[in-house]
Amino acid sequence: HQKLYHDLVLNPRLIGGWISKPVDSFFNLNAGGLPGLRGYSFYSLGGTRKLVTRLAMRFPILTDLDRSWGPFHLDRIHGSVFAEAGDAWAGKPESATIKKDVGAELRLKMFSWYGLPTDIQFAGAYGLDQFHVKDASGIHTYGHEWRWYFTVLFGFL
Repeated sequence: HQKLYHDLVLNPRLIGGWISKPVDSFFNLNAGGLPGLRGYSFYSLGGTRKLVTRLAMRFPILTDLDRSWGPFHLDRIHGSVFAEAGDAWAGKPESATIKKDVGAELRLKMFSWYGLPTDIQFAGAYGLDQFHVKDASGIHTYGHEWRWYFTVLFGFL
């Protein structure tokens, strides 16, 4: 991450993978979903090669809240806006078509049951590019829709 101004942080990320020979699609590298392009489903982007880049701007919304509700203690709330681009493909790099998405997330840093670090995240991402995938069950269309994520974690990286 790179601190830009006061508590405004720029967080770039590069995610890649390469399988050196053809494999069954079960073993594909997937570039969608929460660990990849959040604007597309996990299995919508798959292949033996993967490259995803993410640029997020993170900022505090409320800090030092010190609010308790029963066994839950809320410490702070952070926000983020992000843009992602990438693809997963098989074969030559020319067969990749870069997909893009944008979104935002809200992170709550808290403790539960008086000492267990608990982080809750709400995220939404919109796939900017629309594409079709054909498989044994038919043709599926991805993109131009919102995807929502809710996670409960025990610390953020």
